[in-house]
Amino acid sequence: MIGKFDPVLYFRHGSNTLDVCGPIFWDLPRDQNLEIRVEVELFQSGQSVNGNTGGTHFRPPDDEWMIYINTNNLVPGSAFGRARAINVQTGNEARKWESPVTIDRHLLTVLAARQLLTDSANNELPDIGAAPPQEEWDELSAREWPSADPDLVAEPQG
Repeated sequence: MIGKFDPVLYFRHGSNTLDVCGPIFWDLPRDQNLEIRVEVELFQSGQSVNGNTGGTHFRPPDDEWMIYINTNNLVPGSAFGRARAINVQTGNEARKWESPVTIDRHLLTVLAARQLLTDSANNELPDIGAAPPQEEWDELSAREWPSADPDLVAEPQG
């Protein structure tokens, strides 16, 4: 199996819950009985957040993985993500992937519009996150993974 990030990750409407997801490509028939959970970590502007799919598992023919991460640390802008698929039956890492991503909001909300107007009236630029420099990506990818604590699993907030 091969996992990837969607190039743009979106906050759920009016919340701090980020939909972190991407496609899964299965190598059939080899992966026919493979069942995975996914752990993810995102880095932006010196901050990192992580989450996992907990009890939600993926197997063929699932074509996408998804994690909801509640965060106040990330803002629209660029970021760097890493993820790994864990074989549920063995507990071993089945595959890992990483890539730059863009974080964005689905729609301009009334609150966001109000904040943009206030910032522009004060000659301030909106807060836009930045991915770590590319020369740091290998180091970030090699870091020890955060705890797979089930309490880190976030449910979407409406």
